[in-house]
Amino acid sequence: ICLIHFYKRSMTNILMRRSLLRLVNQAEKPGTLAPLACSRWRFVEDHIHCPAQKADVGGLSSGSSMLARFCSRLGGGVGEEQEIYRGILATQIKLVKTFSLTTSFIGMACQPLLYKYSSTGNLAVVIASGAFLSFFTFVTPILIHSISKKYVTKLYYNQVEDKYTAYVYNLFVRPKKIEFRVSDVKVPDIPGMFTTFKASNVPLFVDMTQFQDPTHIKKILGYDKPLDLMWDEELDMTKSEAEAIRNEKKSTD
Repeated sequence: ICLIHFYKRSMTNILMRRSLLRLVNQAEKPGTLAPLACSRWRFVEDHIHCPAQKADVGGLSSGSSMLARFCSRLGGGVGEEQEIYRGILATQIKLVKTFSLTTSFIGMACQPLLYKYSSTGNLAVVIASGAFLSFFTFVTPILIHSISKKYVTKLYYNQVEDKYTAYVYNLFVRPKKIEFRVSDVKVPDIPGMFTTFKASNVPLFVDMTQFQDPTHIKKILGYDKPLDLMWDEELDMTKSEAEAIRNEKKSTD
């Protein structure tokens, strides 16, 4: 019986499972030596990704990413984020928004002088000057912000918590942090202007060529998932057409 057991399940598989159990037990004990546990995980991970052992490992390979995050937590990597993306236009956007805000503050500072001159000057000249200054004071910063607020300047990935952190500029050129997971991402069927995807209902724009590891953008946009052909098999037509027909039938009923 023992020979049959070891024939079906190799000794390597059993040793790897025992090593994983020891790793979990060490994590529950205070004062655990994290480097030692991580070294054991690396040994197990090498066997998991070995082609000769894939058939013996079974369900271990599916949890390799989870165990990698677990090992990172043991090594004191809680909260550590890795930069995976940096926007190439981040500096230019910051300079443009800063210049726009500076001119707005100058325009606001000139408003008292304009009001003082309006009592003695030509009314048409005062109205034209006020409209001109008001446009550059209020409209320009808002217009620039409406376009650039979606641009992601930096993107970080936390392997332990398996989440992303994107940074964009707010109206006053201060970094704004947006945290999201892959489950929070929605790729619109018809992308809007300067919108690559929506994270927690916040539209974001990224340059796909600036990712240090293309695996992340594939994961965020769902390229690793099965292709959705947007086809309704019941009515044998596209989902949009099928939904329109169903809504029409409901309205008639």
